[in-house]
Amino acid sequence: MTGEEMVSRMQAEGFDYLTTGQCIEFLNDAYLLDICDIQDWPFLEASTSGTAPLTISDLRSIESVSSTTQEVKLRPMDRRNITDRSYNLEEAGTPRYYYLSGETQVKVFPVATDTISVRYYKNPTKLSTSSTPLLPERFHSVIVDGAVARAYENSDDFELRQSKEATFQARLARMEGVLLDVYRDGPSQFIQVTDPFALS
Repeated sequence: MTGEEMVSRMQAEGFDYLTTGQCIEFLNDAYLLDICDIQDWPFLEASTSGTAPLTISDLRSIESVSSTTQEVKLRPMDRRNITDRSYNLEEAGTPRYYYLSGETQVKVFPVATDTISVRYYKNPTKLSTSSTPLLPERFHSVIVDGAVARAYENSDDFELRQSKEATFQARLARMEGVLLDVYRDGPSQFIQVTDPFALS
């Protein structure tokens, strides 16, 4: 569904007194805050590469960073912990760690002009009347459920608010099960054994 179609669905549920702009605001709150921000969804996966430091404008969280120059995966470390080891963040050498500077810049330590590859989860852009959300189409109506639940917060009907919120949460949980529990040949929680003789 496009943003415009979602607005029509929302207005048809008793919110025809809301303007298109107000509906879009509720839809964006449901889409960006109540859905996209709560999980590392597959539909938010992205990757990019470039010379370190690398700025990623739509970065939300990082899955992994590798130095393609060194052909190694870098380890994450908080900048404060790096400064506990070395007061000089500009120390040159072979990168072993990566850290975030601000919200969008990925840096490496020790500093080098390596090419790095970043797999990450992105911040989606806001919905407009002409755009479509990144969710698989069969789950677009979950956004409308969330927006309607939020719209009821401004009304005096507490029971309808609770009912719609329960519907939204139930459908969101179903979406999580479908999109996040994708492994069918083993348990959903995998056990990593570091000692090869631990289970002998």
